[in-house]
Amino acid sequence: MSQDDPFGLSEDRERTRIRMVGTPQPRMPMPLSSAPLKRSRTHPNTLVNAFSALLEFAPELENALPPENPEHLRTRLQEELVRGRDAAVAAGSSVERADQAAWAVAALLDDLALNTPWGGSSAWPRQPLVVMLRGDVDAGAQFFSRLEELERHPNRDREMLELQYHCMALGFRGKYRVPGRSGDRSLNAVRVAAARFLRDADAEDAPLSPNWRGVVAADEAPRFTVPIWVMGVIAAVLATAIYIAFSLGLSNQAVQLSALVRALPPADRAEVLRTTPKAEAPPVETVDFALLPEFAAATPEGLRPALKGAESVSLARLVIQASNPELFQSSRAELTDGFQPLIEAIAKVIVENQELIGNVTIVGHTDGIPLQRTNPLSTNQRLSEARAATIADMLVQNGVPRERVRSEGRAATDPVADDATREGRALNRRVEVLVEKRL
Repeated sequence: MSQDDPFGLSEDRERTRIRMVGTPQPRMPMPLSSAPLKRSRTHPNTLVNAFSALLEFAPELENALPPENPEHLRTRLQEELVRGRDAAVAAGSSVERADQAAWAVAALLDDLALNTPWGGSSAWPRQPLVVMLRGDVDAGAQFFSRLEELERHPNRDREMLELQYHCMALGFRGKYRVPGRSGDRSLNAVRVAAARFLRDADAEDAPLSPNWRGVVAADEAPRFTVPIWVMGVIAAVLATAIYIAFSLGLSNQAVQLSALVRALPPADRAEVLRTTPKAEAPPVETVDFALLPEFAAATPEGLRPALKGAESVSLARLVIQASNPELFQSSRAELTDGFQPLIEAIAKVIVENQELIGNVTIVGHTDGIPLQRTNPLSTNQRLSEARAATIADMLVQNGVPRERVRSEGRAATDPVADDATREGRALNRRVEVLVEKRL
């Protein structure tokens, strides 16, 4: 092991090893060194130059035998990343830019180490270098996201773009490390695109011809000329003004002509119009009857507080709501046990007065709490429709004709209590029964 190879990665590769057939030969552990890595040459790119020692070491990491202590190796590489970051700052880079460059090189080292036989079975996956530097986890995808951002603005930080291109050239694959050739093709396309951006930037800096500039001659005195588009605008304005003037003149003449036409006598013969009084329809005798007393009398005494209502000449409106116990559980369309006798009593009154009652409409309501995604009803509108359908089915089961019953839901659009309290939400989870009268 020498100062040029502080991790001892080349010694085992240069030895001749004789193995017996059928008997596995134990692999020699990779020796370690605490000496800093040395770079063999300088690079005009300050970021590549700052991390050149680690970039030169990266291919050896992938081809090396397992080290004696992978944790020690990871710690040494982390120290080298810190040295490279400090060198980039000393060369004039900002701290944030140097951190991003160190992160890209760390992603390369992690990608190579974690895909070796010894790297995946060590503690390296739990504490990769990118996590120790910046706390990032998904470096395989973020590396290419940052590369895309650099390619959108290639002139903003060309040195960072070149550094990430070197990382891909040295073996970084990230999210494209997948079985088959699709990952290789995708990675090659990304690498070619980055190279094209770098090549185009170099081509822009080089002049096509050093003697392209001709003889400098004095410009002639500028002449006053009216642009063609200005003449077009003036012509359009004049045409519009003429059109408006003619339109106003024609409008005034049309008003005068209309007044003269209205003053002319009618061409038809005059007729005497006589109006005949309309015969008044005989008064219709209406029958006024009340249903609420019958509903209240039929309701069991313990359930009467849950039934409220109002009545007019043509409609009886029943409101079924309760808070203790609740009429409906939150997010449920099933009627709470104990309220079935109330629905049976309402159905009994409707059946006994069929000749006086028309259609029956059930309206379901909910509170304003949104349903969870796991609820099969998914929305409060569907929940209110399901509650109304539950009551409608119970009325039909107790003798009310199906053709007279319909149901609808209004979700939480018509609250009667405060949704901020549990009792208020329970009162909002109610059902209305609208009974039409036959007059």
